[in-house]
Amino acid sequence: MARMKYWQYLLNEEGMPVNAATIQVRTAGGTTSAASATIYKTHSGTEIYQDGFLDTDESGYFSFWCDSANYPLGIDIDIYWSKPGEITAGSVQNVYIPILYEQVDEGDSGDDGKDKLVSNALAHGWESRPKLWSVTGVSAGILTTDIRVTSAGQPSTGYDYYYDVIRTDEDDLIQQYPIVQVYRKGTDDIGNDLNDAISPPFIAQYINITTTRVWLQTSEVSGGTYKYNFTLIG
Repeated sequence: MARMKYWQYLLNEEGMPVNAATIQVRTAGGTTSAASATIYKTHSGTEIYQDGFLDTDESGYFSFWCDSANYPLGIDIDIYWSKPGEITAGSVQNVYIPILYEQVDEGDSGDDGKDKLVSNALAHGWESRPKLWSVTGVSAGILTTDIRVTSAGQPSTGYDYYYDVIRTDEDDLIQQYPIVQVYRKGTDDIGNDLNDAISPPFIAQYINITTTRVWLQTSEVSGGTYKYNFTLIG
């Protein structure tokens, strides 16, 4: 069960609130012969406004709740008001009230769950979203569960080294083309300190859901002592 609240203020022609005016809520139909809407007094209680009638308070305010049990796709309503001698009777037609459904089920991980266009309510807190993954202090020649560095053939001129950035299962990226940033820190071959971000043209190559291969140009790897930080978003 889920409910949506509707509220409004009734004002007269001079903009003053109308106290104790009669409000009636009906399903949209354009005439007062349309059926009264089933509207509730509270967020979770069972008490309804009989025949859709309710009154405004001293500030002209009125409110009610619509329930998904009665209107699972929401409801179009007509709202009528009257208070003889104080305001001209009238109505507003075809007011659409959507119904709020249940929150996202974080345990819903099947094929019909996380990978919907809209999952459960509005995919609030959806798990299948881009993730950020980072590893720091990587030096050439190391081999760990997270990084493998290899000297290999060139995908194009100038690229002799690649770093396989390997993630554990719980950190799998969900995109085949993640955003990749490479940051280098160290000393070049003549003793200058380097502390900079390497901009493309490095090449980020999708291998599989756990491995992104980052090719660096020879000039970025050789001729000094460097360590790298890799950040992936995807």
